Amino acid sequence: MNAPETVMSDYIKGFDAGYSYVLCEIERWQDEVGEDLHVLLAHLRMESKQGRENT
Repeated sequence: MNAPETVMSDYIKGFDAGYSYVLCEIERWQDEVGEDLHVLLAHLRMESKQGRENT
């Protein structure tokens, strides 16, 4: 069985990777689309709803 430190360390690495991904997507969106953050958030919310329609 893994020690709690290992599990938490893996969780933190995953969280950091996800956070980095989101920041990169925001920067890409700003550069490519030039829209404000609220427009990006609405776009991402629509994508997440579309991904769950078939579940």
